[in-house]
Amino acid sequence: MNALVIEGTKHTPQIIFDIEKNSLTLKGRSLPENANEFYKSILKWIDDYVDSKPEKTKISFDLDYFNTASAKAIFSILRKLEKLHENNQNTEAIWYYDVDDEDLKDVGAEFQSIFKFPIIVQSK
Repeated sequence: MNALVIEGTKHTPQIIFDIEKNSLTLKGRSLPENANEFYKSILKWIDDYVDSKPEKTKISFDLDYFNTASAKAIFSILRKLEKLHENNQNTEAIWYYDVDDEDLKDVGAEFQSIFKFPIIVQSK
């Protein structure tokens, strides 16, 4: 399985999924014109990653802003990674937000309350 690297644009986040470090990072803004199409390959990569049964996984969300369609994709990513936790694999997410952005902080807290694996909500 290869790493997944997608350069960010003004409408899409930078994606760096490093298989060797079991590190997944989404950074920037997520406002793709077609979120389903943009996240399709990312969700497929995560399916393959989960099937590889990694011992440890850390995902970081460092998003400045995202639209509703992207929120659904983020939810799907977290749901897929929750399977690792359910299989007793060390799984952790970090949800970064700007100290002045209460909305992003609240979204992170909401995800924290939904999912069964640790999601750390942390200011930048």
